[in-house]
Amino acid sequence: MLNEKDIDFVIKVYEQKNIVTREDLLSLDSRPYAKEMCNELNKRGYEEASMIESHLSGNFDYSSAIFNSSKFTYKEVDEYMLENILH
Repeated sequence: MLNEKDIDFVIKVYEQKNIVTREDLLSLDSRPYAKEMCNELNKRGYEEASMIESHLSGNFDYSSAIFNSSKFTYKEVDEYMLENILH
């Protein structure tokens, strides 16, 4: 379940960076949480907000990101996640 404090934080980061990852909010590792947060951003007028789940090949490390699809493509975000977020 989302709380207003986390929603406000995600909106702030999203507006600043156009992408929110687990480095900003660890809860984005949870698929249902990330999906619910993305849906909440859409409801609040961030219609371009999209979610991606990236994972390392042959590894169990995965995470979601919420990003501005008018600024980044899915491929760009996936590459960013693989190079900078997942270990």
